[in-house]
Amino acid sequence: MNRREHGAPGRGLLTVLLGAVGSGPLLLYGLSAVSDSIIVDLGISEAQFGLLATVCFACAAIGNATLGRVADRHSDVSLMTLVFVLAAAAMALVAVPAGFWMLLAAAGISGIAQSFPNGVTNRVLLERVPVTKRIGWVGVKQSGVQASQLTASLAFPMLAAAAGWRGAALAIAIVPPHPHGADVAFSARDTAVDTHRLAPC
Repeated sequence: MNRREHGAPGRGLLTVLLGAVGSGPLLLYGLSAVSDSIIVDLGISEAQFGLLATVCFACAAIGNATLGRVADRHSDVSLMTLVFVLAAAAMALVAVPAGFWMLLAAAGISGIAQSFPNGVTNRVLLERVPVTKRIGWVGVKQSGVQASQLTASLAFPMLAAAAGWRGAALAIAIVPPHPHGADVAFSARDTAVDTHRLAPC
């Protein structure tokens, strides 16, 4: 049975999907890129620094196990916005000069931010992207993790050299993608297409 496909999704939507997948992991990759400075500045051990990854992945695992039903009851726009807000909040917390415990809190929030984007973005692809484009979009969307790694490894050290690692985190927290981008990308499509189902022919 074929589906009737309405409205062509644009690059704005693809960019939002890419950013949603990559924004959550960005914090951990960024901190790892400047780990020497963090260890020295905070007077912590390498083992303590490793706790950041432990907390991040633990929160991501818990989020994956518990947030699925919550995500099913909310719109794509609200969920995408939540992803970007959580990722930005985690970065902003890193900029707060409150010691190692604040980094642990930021890592936990970052873990939650990366716990449900895959499910949400896959739902978006299924409901909003034509079958002929879907596989290609999945590949681009999933490259968000690698794009996050590349961005963090380049941007964090350069920004840290100029403003310190806390300044680097703050700078990244306030740059695009903004949550408003999700609203624009989805609302453009929603004016032409039913947001929930593509009617069968």
